[in-house]
Amino acid sequence: MGRDGAAPELDVLFDGMEIVDNDYVSPTPVIEIALRDASALPVTDTSAVQLFLDGRRVWLASDPAVRLTTGTGEEKVHVEYTPTLDDGLHFLAVSGKDATGNAADTIPYQVRFYVSREQRVDQVLPYPSPTTGPVDFTFRVTGTDAPERAQVKIYTVAGRLIRVVEADPAALRVGFNRIAWEGRDEDGDAPANGVYFYKLVVRARDGSQTEITGRFAVLR
Repeated sequence: MGRDGAAPELDVLFDGMEIVDNDYVSPTPVIEIALRDASALPVTDTSAVQLFLDGRRVWLASDPAVRLTTGTGEEKVHVEYTPTLDDGLHFLAVSGKDATGNAADTIPYQVRFYVSREQRVDQVLPYPSPTTGPVDFTFRVTGTDAPERAQVKIYTVAGRLIRVVEADPAALRVGFNRIAWEGRDEDGDAPANGVYFYKLVVRARDGSQTEITGRFAVLR
């Protein structure tokens, strides 16, 4: 039998989501790492996955913030890491290999991210604007917890409310968020060309509320 030459796959999630450089995360994120491999060979070496936070190696077999499991199915290694992070910039690096030493990637996974305990909503952007129909309202949340609720209210220039779009509470998170509007009013009609106003309302778990207004254009 020939040597296994297929590379395994490595997935890294923060609170169930993929992040990109300069994203914001919770001060106490759940970082999940999964090493998947189609080979039937189990991974028994606890150093098959190596994790570094801010240049310091996290020892998976002994760190109390780590829960490590191995399996014989497609997911060979699963790591759940729950650090407590200070405010500021952090850097995470992860590498993985299968039972025969094949690396998951030619370049190990690396991401830099920020933590801020200040509860804030910023970087609100309707995209595209002008729009020919659907609009994504994107915004960033910082703080210790994901919002409890978020919605976008859409108004005409005369101040008439034509639509309220609620975010899925389960999809809200610290970091980047998106509320999608399909481009129809409450009656299912497409709004006429022109300028419209939006109000983003985000409610935190402590009951406090942030409201941010702006405008966008419809041009078909």
